[in-house]
Amino acid sequence: MSDTKQPLFNRTYLKAIIWIIAIAVVLLNAGSPGPDFITIKRSERAPVYAVNVDDRAYLQIDLMFRLEAAINQEQVLLHQLLLEQVNQQLTGFTARPEAEQLQIRLKSRLLDDNLTLQVAIPERFSDQQQAIADLISALLRQLQSGPGRALEQSWRTLEARQYIQQKSQEQQLLKAFTAIIQPLQSVHPLQRFDDLYRSRISATGLTITLQGDDASQLLTAISQQLPDYSSSDPALPASTEPQYMELAPQSNEPYWLTGTAMAGRQSDRFPTELLAVKALEQLLKQRASSDYRLTWKALDKRGYLAIILHGDNLRSENALTGEFDRLRNGISDELIDQTRKQVRERFEKQMEQQESQLNQLASIAFYDLPLDYLSRFDQLMAQTDNGEVQAELRRLLNLNQLHQIYQPAY
Repeated sequence: MSDTKQPLFNRTYLKAIIWIIAIAVVLLNAGSPGPDFITIKRSERAPVYAVNVDDRAYLQIDLMFRLEAAINQEQVLLHQLLLEQVNQQLTGFTARPEAEQLQIRLKSRLLDDNLTLQVAIPERFSDQQQAIADLISALLRQLQSGPGRALEQSWRTLEARQYIQQKSQEQQLLKAFTAIIQPLQSVHPLQRFDDLYRSRISATGLTITLQGDDASQLLTAISQQLPDYSSSDPALPASTEPQYMELAPQSNEPYWLTGTAMAGRQSDRFPTELLAVKALEQLLKQRASSDYRLTWKALDKRGYLAIILHGDNLRSENALTGEFDRLRNGISDELIDQTRKQVRERFEKQMEQQESQLNQLASIAFYDLPLDYLSRFDQLMAQTDNGEVQAELRRLLNLNQLHQIYQPAY
């Protein structure tokens, strides 16, 4: 008679192994570390920031000139003219001996509240600290020669281009709204452009970021080239009483814009504002009975929010009131909690990539945020009070506190 072989594992033993594996997976997931955040260093003397990044082909230096936030359309044109003049001043700069020696690449970009010059230097030259610092000084001197004199034609060209781009009803509504919260000045822009250029394209309001191998070694050399920093822009937008405006009809469909000025990116209330705006996006998606567009700008020391609604069901102020009542009725802790969860998960997913973190360096530096802002973001979201977010949401949906612009149908 053959011997009976016992199974290697009995059923109880297998169940125990399965439970142990399941518990281990849960514990590992719960204890898994978040993203490995970049380390940002700042000069004690000037707003110069650096992040050491391994295996980069280029040392990247961003020079950010602080501009007054471009909210109204005139300010947008002024910024575009500034960019045009800066590019003209830098024509041929890369052919200068100090630039050729370092084989630099130079490009510019314009945002709503700053003009950035980006200097890229091959990494093999990154140890030439004094030469790089001298290059930055030479670039700043080149810009200080001031704007050109043939500005009228450039201004007319920019105006014509803006006019063509802003013929839509939504753009006309935004143009009227932004002129309320950032009133146009009585003096023609070209009459004050020279002073604007010299005050804005200046080392005194400059913020610099550095990225590359041993970029932090350049902090001292570059910061010593800069004068004392100063910024005279107001911390908050001037308060204005809610205004009502009616525009001439342009189509068979009525349009409404409601909006308000907001605090800037540096505000302590920004986490509350962020969650409120993101929750508002959810409310509009879930409850709006008309087509809509939400525009939110959080800029240097100021910003704004505007909601544009249009549809045949919005032919009276009572109809707009009913729409906003439906939106307000959707405000709840559940909405805020879900919004917070989405914001935190989206941020964590984005920050898994180092490049996404490096893309945040300019904002951290320019808006003077804490150096550990990225690692603190999740905590900031968790600590933001639901009651404060709901109060901000109700403010953004209170027609008595909002500017209103109506464009009726034919």
